[in-house]
Amino acid sequence: MVLVWLLRDLGVHVVAAHLDHQQRPESASEAADLAAWCERLDIPFAQGRADVPTMSRDLKLGIEEAGREARYQFLRQIAHAVGAPYIATAHNQDDNLETILFHIARGTGLSGLTGIPAQRENILRPLLPFSSADIRAFARDQELPTLFDPGNEDEQFARVRIRRRLMPEFEAIHPGFRPALARLAETVAEEDTFLNGWAAAQLEAHEVPLNGNLAFLTRDVEAAFLAPGMASLPPVLRRRALRLLSQFFGVSLSAEHLHDLSDRLERGERGSLTAMGGDAVFETDESEIHVRHLAVDEPFRFPLTLPGETISDVFGWQITAQHGPVEDPVC
Repeated sequence: MVLVWLLRDLGVHVVAAHLDHQQRPESASEAADLAAWCERLDIPFAQGRADVPTMSRDLKLGIEEAGREARYQFLRQIAHAVGAPYIATAHNQDDNLETILFHIARGTGLSGLTGIPAQRENILRPLLPFSSADIRAFARDQELPTLFDPGNEDEQFARVRIRRRLMPEFEAIHPGFRPALARLAETVAEEDTFLNGWAAAQLEAHEVPLNGNLAFLTRDVEAAFLAPGMASLPPVLRRRALRLLSQFFGVSLSAEHLHDLSDRLERGERGSLTAMGGDAVFETDESEIHVRHLAVDEPFRFPLTLPGETISDVFGWQITAQHGPVEDPVC
């Protein structure tokens, strides 16, 4: 509510979007209240419904994760439908700190200590610098209507236990805990960005060109790099480069896999490693490391339309061909 109010007050053209998760009996009436509030403020309102409990069961996801997946899918759909270049969410400083502590509990590298990014692609989080107490105080001052989600006090959720148990204990140990952890996240984010840039530069420096002039056909599904060059990197940078490479291909490597692949490169060993989910394979020998997507359609098995266009939805390329004199080709 505060986010919509502030954006509207700043003169931003806002479309409010609300997804009913159908987890509580009162959720439908709450959606109706939100629609009425937006109508009074002359703010366009888009709403949807998702059976999150069923999604959680069918997709074998936790209820919170299923809700998050449903929300972002819904928000992207609405943004596309209304032509909105950005999606703004109301994550706040407390959400960020809880995320960092949750990552620490699970075991994390530097990236997990950065918390929630203020911007990721077209998703913005303008309220991230402010605590939930600040936001509630602003809502009271402006006499904004608010709704209470009882799930915020349900300790079956890990985040709620972090909020209700861990955060007060850390505050008791050090009253400046919250801003201190926020500063840590900012510092780590700067260093993480620097290291990612360094690792990306090393990947670029050691990349092996593939497929000559037709590289554009397969650049998104395979890549190769000089193994000796990658082996010469410090292990921490080598593993970071491998993590970036896996992210580029949309797959995940566990910490164990990253160490195994890194060590194999350092020893110049021949072998292969399939990413979690089985969507890509990393193959190494003494000269190269090669990564490729598995079960990808062959890019060259398309009949060429002449004259006309030949399009590959899988690889994202398009060839336009036309008749012309041999001595005066048109490219």
